[in-house]
Parts: sequence; structure tokens; C-alpha cells
Amino acid sequence: MSMNSCRSILSCVLATAWVFFARPLCAQTDHFNLDFEQSGTGCPPQWRTLISNSDDAAVVLDTAVRKEGKQALLLRAGKTNDPDNDYVCAFSLLPGDFAGNEAAWSLYAKAAFPEKSSATAVFVAIGNSGEILAHQTEDIRMSADWKAYHCILPVDTARIKSFKVILTLNGPGSLWVDDIKCNIDGVPIDMARHREQLPAERDTAFTYGSGIEVLPVNAFTLRSYTKLGMLWGFLKYHHPSVVTGKLNWDAELFRILPGMQVQGTDEEVNQYLEAWVDRLGGGFPKMTERTLKKKDIKMYPDYGYLFDTGFLSPSLRRKLTVLKDCDRTGNQYYVDIDGNAIMNHENPFYSKHDFPDAGTRLLALFRYWNFILYYFPYRYLMTEDWNKNLMASLPEFLNARNANDYTTACLKLVAKIEDGHAQVDRSIPLLANPGTKVVALETQFVDDTLVVSAPYPAEGEASINRGDIITAIAGVATDTLINRYAALRSASNRSALRYYLLAGNESPFRTSKDAIALTIRDRSGYLKTVFAAAGKQAPPGKAPEEAIRLLQDSLVYVYAGSLKNYDIDILRTTYATMRGLIIDLRCYPAYYLVHDLCKWLKKEESVFAQMARPYPKQPGLFCFWPLANGVRNKDYYRGKIVVLVNEATQSQAEFTAMALQTVPGCTVVGTRTAGADGDYSAIVLPGNIRTGISGIGYYYPDRSETQKAGLKIDRVVRPTIKGISAGTDEVLDYAIRLFKK
Repeated sequence: MSMNSCRSILSCVLATAWVFFARPLCAQTDHFNLDFEQSGTGCPPQWRTLISNSDDAAVVLDTAVRKEGKQALLLRAGKTNDPDNDYVCAFSLLPGDFAGNEAAWSLYAKAAFPEKSSATAVFVAIGNSGEILAHQTEDIRMSADWKAYHCILPVDTARIKSFKVILTLNGPGSLWVDDIKCNIDGVPIDMARHREQLPAERDTAFTYGSGIEVLPVNAFTLRSYTKLGMLWGFLKYHHPSVVTGKLNWDAELFRILPGMQVQGTDEEVNQYLEAWVDRLGGGFPKMTERTLKKKDIKMYPDYGYLFDTGFLSPSLRRKLTVLKDCDRTGNQYYVDIDGNAIMNHENPFYSKHDFPDAGTRLLALFRYWNFILYYFPYRYLMTEDWNKNLMASLPEFLNARNANDYTTACLKLVAKIEDGHAQVDRSIPLLANPGTKVVALETQFVDDTLVVSAPYPAEGEASINRGDIITAIAGVATDTLINRYAALRSASNRSALRYYLLAGNESPFRTSKDAIALTIRDRSGYLKTVFAAAGKQAPPGKAPEEAIRLLQDSLVYVYAGSLKNYDIDILRTTYATMRGLIIDLRCYPAYYLVHDLCKWLKKEESVFAQMARPYPKQPGLFCFWPLANGVRNKDYYRGKIVVLVNEATQSQAEFTAMALQTVPGCTVVGTRTAGADGDYSAIVLPGNIRTGISGIGYYYPDRSETQKAGLKIDRVVRPTIKGISAGTDEVLDYAIRLFKK
């Protein structure tokens, strides 16, 4: 089973219905059927299943094979002609809002399956907004006897909403599971003490939406909603009643919206909003004088138009000024500051058709726009004025007629922040019928030219050859596809945008048909149309690289996408005397290399980056903080180092390259990187749309930019159509030649 299929199973399982556990602060007598002793028709009570197209696939209770009690859970599957979709999965959701520090999980399992099959148990801690806070996967080995498996997950009483247990059999075979246990600080989960709920959690009047199906859209209402949205977001992160969890702030928006509809003038709207603020009560004590130095502040807060003359009444502006200058604690009910800002207690508003009502769509816009305003470290780098985007986006959100319109409105809004981390978990329909089939064709961009990088047999005039140029897909020119994509996919720069286009589920090579018509210009310049067959198998892509490979002339090639922690010791002991390292970061590192690798490569500690983090007491303020790595080391590596980068070098890969650039003599070779270098902050929007941002700003030690700009490159080496035609890695070849000079 492919890695993509494993991820899709987890995505399906983790996207199950939003469940609210309203629990009193006392011992429970709940029974979660973790021992499978409760019987029922079909799937065991309190468990659900996902079953693919395997023959004889089932999830049943087995009374003949069991570890304890009367029965165990059996997952079984037969053979199939589609190994990519050959799985059986059972999962259960349990409350996680406990007063404790850790959840100790255990289970017994036995399995019988062929070598190519596999089985796993995954334990997941899910946050208040449906995000994954922690997870651990246990690989279940083939065994005729019962074997025990264990894991420990943290219990963050402020953030964990639920736990999920996922049992999966990949491929044909049988998996038995029994006697699952969970202890919260040593107490069985069905008797564990639940934490006391805050008033905001107990307010469930609008759990599934606002109930407002239509909101009028005209010049006056757009001005009114803009005022409401900016004020609602400011109060969300500044007012003590909201910050401390006394108010369900989504619900308060839905309560005030009907009254907005009866206000007839701007003055009446201002009076209505001021009366609302007055009902919320006073603020915190006045903020003590800030001890931050001006040179350590990267970005000051922006409050939209709230403090502009004429936007709100003078008296309301004065009241907001008092709130702005109040002293606040670090973490809030709706946001945690853990280096980066993390959304908390945000209701995803699951909808059967992923199409929330008008009031909830308005909330989606307000929620996203304000989180970006106060907690996006690169707000100042956006091409468009973010303050103008609130009013500009209102018509598309409010006039959406269906789930596709709403999703498109979200995609367009997210694209405007121009951040490579800001993916959206929704397909982008670039073609009329994207479908589920795909042409397994390997391609890459040379600037905006789409080039075939591996031969492919096709119907029509001739096969597709390495080095051929694709000028159109299904009749749509490739440059048109790029521009369509740019309006719907957030990217820090165009190089990364082109890479995302080919790598994502929205690839233009997806179709609902059996073939796609491709317009090809071959190497002789001849233009032709060929039909490339589409099937269920994705393109093979780059074959997995060995983590460490010895090249010619005592050069060592290190592929970060495969390098693990134990490989660092191999490098230290086996390759320490080699005259050069070529570290390939044209991938996502399989292991966090920043510190362990540099302990060997550097002779002493030094600062390799500056990061800008949100200042907990003042939303919107970001301050610099230095990052260092390396240790005093007399046995440091003395050879030369070359680092390879391109548009696939993003996030942790860029961060790793920055660390390596502080190694004396390091040379970076390649092309512009993705320019999305920062810890990921997840964002959840109504309709269970999930996206995120670069939550921390990362800069070079001299505080120069990496976001959008990408990394500093010593030798720019671009792949060429000629090199692709020859099947050569021009960037690697250039790196090797550097050692010969």
C-alpha cells in the first residue's frame, strides 16, 4: 500500500463528525468498548469502519480467537486487483478533556498476513478545533501469539478535546485486536476525572451554525460588516471576557448579527456596536511599561481601520484604546502562543455538504482575516493591502450558492497571503472534470515551460519523449493553467507555485476520462497531439534515494529525504575523512538535522537564524529571537560542504540549509527555494476547511528575509531542457565539478 493511501485513510478517519463531550467534573462510568465485550449487529458498538474494495473484507467480533473475555475484534481482507486501495480500518472516538498529564495506551494484537501486507494501531490526541496535537503509530508485526503494544500521549487539559484509536490492516490477511486500555495518570479512562468546562464551552446554542441563511449585500451592509468584522476580531484577542473563555465568541457574533440588519445608517451601526461593547464589561489592568527594545521588534500591531477617524464613533475608539493598552496574560482561550500562535477552541462547523449558512460563512471570513491580521508574521510582505481584503472578500463569501462557491472564496482569500505553508485541504478544479484518474507522466518546469523528464508511451502520432515540451493539457495552455492556479493556491513565489501545481492533488494530469489530450512540441520543434492514458496509479516520481552514497574522488552524497538520526553517527565514524559532502535538500528532510548534524560540522556554537515570534501580551506584535546551533568541537568535519536546493526546498528544508550556511566554507548550489520558512500554524474554518500559515518569521542572522525571497544561493545553477533531455542532474554534476576546481 502506498504512503499516499495511508495518509488518505488517516485523513478520512480524522475527518469524522465533530463530537462535543459535555462532561461533569466527577468520576465517570462510561464504557467505551475497548475490550470488545459489547456486541451488536455489524460493527461493534462505539466503533466505526472504513472498508475498501478487498474481497471478503470485514470487521467482525471473533469468539474463537480472543485474548480476554468472550471475544476480540477481527479485521480481515482478501486479495484485490487494486493494492493502492486495499485496506480495512476500524476506529473509535473517545473524550480527551481530562484532568491529567498523560494517557498511557496499550493493546494486544496478533496478525496473519503475507509479507507485502501490514497492520498498524494509531493513537491520536485531537485538539479543541479538530487539529492533531499528538499521535503515535505502532506497527503490528505478524505473529501467531498475542503481543502487547504501548504508547504514551500527553494530556493537555486546555487543548485536548478527544482521543482516537485507529486500527488498520493494509492488504490481504487477518488482524485480531483485544483488551485495549487507556489510563489517565494511572486511572482507567472510563473512571478518569474530566476537567471543568468554561462558560464558552457550555454555550452550545450555535454548535451547528448561525441559522441565518441569507445576509443582504450592498454598499451599506458591506461597510457595516467590515466594521463588525474588525471589531469582533479585536475583541476576540483583547477583551478579558473573551480571552478568559467566559464567552463563546462565535455565538456572540451570531447573536448580534440579526440586530445589524435593522440599523439604517452608519451612525446607528456605530451606536449599536458601542452598546454591544458596553455590555461586555471592562478590561484588564493597564499594561505595565514594555521592556522590549525597539531594535528587537520586527512588526508592530495593525488594527485595521478601528482607530481611523470616522470609522467608529470617538467614544468607542476611546474604549477600544483602553482595551488595547490593557495587560494580558500569555495564552488565551482562542489562541495559544507556543513559539508560534496556535488556534484553540475553534468550532469547525462540520456540515453534511461542507456548505455553511450565510452567517457562518461570514464568521469564516472574520476568523481567517483576523488571525492573519494579528498572528501572521509576514503580514507586511503581502502584495495586496490586507485591510482592504476584508470588504473586498465579503460579496464572494455571502453570495456563495453552494459548497464549491464557498470553497473557492476560501481558496482565493488564502492565496492572497502568498505563503507556501497556506495549503487548503480542498481540491482545486483547474479543469472541468478533474476526476480520480491520473496520467503517470513525469514532468518538471523550466521557468514556465513544462518539460517531460521521463519517456512515456502514448497513443497518437508518437510516444512522449524526455525533453518534449507540453504546451497544452486537455486544450488548456500551460501558462493559462499556471495563472488559474495562482489565483487559488497560496505560494511564496512563482517557482514554488509551479512545483505545487505538479505535486498536488489538483495536478492538471488528473482526469475522469481514460486519457488526456496533450499538445506536445518535440525536440525537433514539431507540434503534435498525443493521448496519454490515465489510470489509478500516480506517477512514480523520484525513486527513493539512499541516505548516504559514496561518489567519485572521496565525495559523499547525503540525501536528506532519507537521512535518519542514526545516519549522523555513520557519517561521523565512517566518512569523517572524506574530502567533501554534498547534502541534497531538494526534498523534505526525513529527520530534524539542524542541531545533530551541525554538532559535527561546526567547530563552535554560533547564531544561524533570527526568528520573529508573536509577543503574547500584545496581539500583532512580533519580536526577534536569536537561534544558535553547534558546540565547541575539536573533531569537527574539515572537508568542504555543498548544499543542493531548488523549489522543493521548503520549510524545514530551508531551515536546515540556513543552519548549514553557517558552516565555514559551505556553498549553496541550485535555484530559488520555496520561500516558506517557518513553523506551521494550523487554521480551521467553518465547513471543516483546514489550512495554515508560517507561524514564525525566520530570517538570516543579519535579519535579512527568507520568506518569499528564498535562501541565499552562492551558485545559481538551473536545469535546462538540454540537460533534462539527456537525463542528467545538472545541479549535482555542477556540485561535483566544484570539488575539482
